[in-house]
Amino acid sequence: MLETLQTHRHLFRAFLTEQPEPLRFAGLIVRYVFEINDEVAPDAVVDLVGELDPVVKEYVMNGVEKLRKEGEARGEARGEARGVAKGARLALLKQIALRYGSPATPIETRVLDASDAEVDAWLEAILTAPTLDALLATAPR
Repeated sequence: MLETLQTHRHLFRAFLTEQPEPLRFAGLIVRYVFEINDEVAPDAVVDLVGELDPVVKEYVMNGVEKLRKEGEARGEARGEARGVAKGARLALLKQIALRYGSPATPIETRVLDASDAEVDAWLEAILTAPTLDALLATAPR
């Protein structure tokens, strides 16, 4: 992808100069490049665009930084959600051990692999379920 842009940068420059909003157009092109190709380094695109126009380069650099921050925020949110889900599973295993005794490995595996809905149901039911079997039977199917 980047090689194609480099090969045809003269066309990109000509087209850019004909646009009523060249900065917006350049931003759209760069965003498109990133969305269809994960292998293109953002800095390489910034450098390529910078050869065309320093103002466009600054605009694109700001856009790349915004995309990076958005990506970081999405990654942090996913990591946080995974951490919360894992914490709920570990807390449930601890409650199971305290209430019914240490669970066998298949039970541990079942809890760790359970859906969020199952874990939520078990966390509520553990307060009233008389046995481990009764607890596990409360999971939504």
